[in-house]
Amino acid sequence: MPTAAARSTASRITLTRALVALGAVLVGINVASAIWDARSDRDRTELRARRDLSNLSGLLSEQTAAALEAVDLVLRDAVRDGTTAKVAAMAPRLRDEMIHIPQVAGFLVLDADGRVVGRTNETPAIDHGFAGRTFFTAHREARDAGLFFGEPYKGGGEGTKWRFVMSRRLNAPGGAFSGVIAALMEIENFDRLYRTIDVGEGGFINLRARDGTVITRVPDPREARGRKFPNPDLSAVVEREGRMIGWTTSPILNERVLLSAATVRGFPLEVLAGATESAVFAPWRSEAWLICLRTVLTSAAMLALIALAAWGLARRERALQRKEKQFRAMIEHSSDGVILTRPATGIFYASPGLERMLGYTIEDLREREPYELLHPDHVEATRKRRSQMMHSPGKVATVETMVRHKDGSWRWIENTVSNLLEEPSVRALVMNFRDITERKLADAERSRLEQRLRQAQKMEAVGRLAGGIAHDFNNILGGILGYAEMLVEQTAAGSPFKRYAQNVLIAANRARGLVDQILAYSRSQRGQRVAVDLGASSPRRLSSCAARLTPRSASRRSCPPRRCRCSATRRSCIRS
Repeated sequence: MPTAAARSTASRITLTRALVALGAVLVGINVASAIWDARSDRDRTELRARRDLSNLSGLLSEQTAAALEAVDLVLRDAVRDGTTAKVAAMAPRLRDEMIHIPQVAGFLVLDADGRVVGRTNETPAIDHGFAGRTFFTAHREARDAGLFFGEPYKGGGEGTKWRFVMSRRLNAPGGAFSGVIAALMEIENFDRLYRTIDVGEGGFINLRARDGTVITRVPDPREARGRKFPNPDLSAVVEREGRMIGWTTSPILNERVLLSAATVRGFPLEVLAGATESAVFAPWRSEAWLICLRTVLTSAAMLALIALAAWGLARRERALQRKEKQFRAMIEHSSDGVILTRPATGIFYASPGLERMLGYTIEDLREREPYELLHPDHVEATRKRRSQMMHSPGKVATVETMVRHKDGSWRWIENTVSNLLEEPSVRALVMNFRDITERKLADAERSRLEQRLRQAQKMEAVGRLAGGIAHDFNNILGGILGYAEMLVEQTAAGSPFKRYAQNVLIAANRARGLVDQILAYSRSQRGQRVAVDLGASSPRRLSSCAARLTPRSASRRSCPPRRCRCSATRRSCIRS
């Protein structure tokens, strides 16, 4: 059964192995938890970076849009006022507008030939020959060019300041090309704004045109300003959704960056805020190292505690194994037999001593009930006792019963049964068998000898009684025989009295023979010897002896002057 197989497998697992496995599981859980924490922290770091970059790009795009809208508003007002001459006459008013727009270096009014016909100030160095510039050509060739952004260039007095041009077309009354009004934008003003923001190491802010031309970039270690780095996929997403945030490969840095791009509302520009992958995850790496160090330390502490516990358990297991070997050696070499049995599964263990005692191996007894080995006369009583013991945990009972040997013979066994079903380490009925066959035979022999002894003692008593009676009766018969013989001798022949006397003599002789048989039976019993005074006792015996004498016989008594004593039994004295 699966349960039995699982129980058997579990029984083979030592506590040390289980503890080591538990330690491995705990360390694995600790490592997995650390990995999960590091992964979650990484996701939180990325999410935080996404949120910060998205907020930054959105804010800068709005600020840039506000500044450019103010410039475009001035350009629109100038275009509505009319021709090139009228706009050139507005130079003083345009100069006043510049006070509120610090990003504008100056306004220029160009006629249809590209000559400067109006300017707000002389401070910015303005190069001549604008007829070939991109923004002038675009407005001259396209009537509906609208607002045009020129590419960044270096201008100013020394040609070191980066600028770009915002321009609109001026039309004549008939709609013909009349010129261009252009605002020269100082990129340095945007740089100062972007530098006030601490984007950290690896972070950057980029203002670029939709075609990929970099207007400004902070920081710009690779001098990307004024160069074109097209990214059609990014531009398409920004143009479609207004913003984009995600991982991409920077064409400027040639590495993976987290980028947030937002379009400048109403203008063909984009504000990009981003950071390199190493910069984004720099805080996470510090936290991950702390998590790793904490995990290593806690895992090392766990392993140290588990190793200490495993060492202690190993010592305990070795001690238990020594005790188990000692106990097993005692059981296996004991003359007694041990059986372990359970009510549901029957016998599941039999010691080697039982095989030596009854000839059965564990394979012969496995899953059998113990009462199958008992004598039929003892089965019912054994079942009743077992039923009573099942309800008394810890109870111990000892009974004597007959058990069948494997060869068919019967052996007397002293069976000590202990109910250890509630003991976790045993959970069985423990039966201790001890062979008492020889003791039973010895008891039977002793009983037989005791019976014979009692019978012999009875016969001795009977013999003594019969001997005493026989001696006493023999004394009586002595007189009867003596007088019967005298009567026979003195009675006339042929007389009926002679015949009567002979019959009495014959009967007395028969009685005397019976008395002799009784005395022969009792002669083996020795009486108690006492001191007898022959001189004092002889007169009492002469009268009884005189009857046995013939008429021609005579008796004479002669006693020495000193007392004559002898040691004899009372019956021997009477018999003599």
